[in-house]
Formats: sequence, C-alpha cells, structure tokens
Amino acid sequence: SPLPGRPHVLDSHTRAQIAAAAEAEAAPAASDAAEALRALDAAREEERLLDQRRALLEAEATRCAAALSAAEGAEAEAEAALAEAEAALGAARQQKGSCARQAAEATEEAAAAAEAASRCSANVLDLTAREAEAAAEAERVRRE
Repeated sequence: SPLPGRPHVLDSHTRAQIAAAAEAEAAPAASDAAEALRALDAAREEERLLDQRRALLEAEATRCAAALSAAEGAEAEAEAALAEAEAALGAARQQKGSCARQAAEATEEAAAAAEAASRCSANVLDLTAREAEAAAEAERVRRE
C-alpha cells in the first residue's frame, strides 16, 4: 500500500513482497537461460569438433588425391614400359626370324660349297688317276 501523503511510493514491506514475487517469476527464466547457455556451449564444442573432423577429412582427401595422382603416374610409366618391352620383343622376334633365314641360307651355301669341294676332290682324284695313267702310258711308250 502507498505511504500516506505519498500515493506513488510503496512501503518497504510491499517493495520486498514485489521483489520476492519478481524473483520467483524470474527464477525459472534464469534457470532456462542458464540451460540455454549450457546448450549453446555444448553446440559450440560440437561445432569445434566437427570443424576439426572436417579439417582432418580434407587433409586425408588431399593425401588420397596425391596418392591417386602418383598411382596414375606410375600406371602410365608402367604402360609405357610395357609398350617399350612389347616393341623390343617384336623387334627381337623379327631379328630372330631374319637370323634364322640367314642361318638357313648359310647352311645351304655351306652344303653347296661342300658339294663343290667334293666334286673338286673327285675331279682331283680323277685327274690324278689320269695323270698316273698318262705317266704309265708315257713310260710304256718310252720303253717300246
């Protein structure tokens, strides 16, 4: 109730009652605010942890991309080496075929040379026999 002669001023008992009622009304709101602050702190911590996890995942993705790039480079090198080896194998096979043909030709030439040598040897033997016959004939004629 207002003080006598001062209708707009409340006595201390009334002020205390009003203050107590205001505190009672404010207590749930303060509790809710404290809970909201705790929830906000928890959300911020979760966000911080998620940011850390995102940074780790981005770093891992970068490492994976580098590894993939290196693997693709190694694959390209391996393919180039394989193509080079296949070309060398083809050239070696071609050279082997050429060598086999040359060896066959050389064998034929050697056989022909051996045959010619055999004929020459036979001719020499034949000429030697004729020479011996001619010498014997000359000797017989001389004696006569």
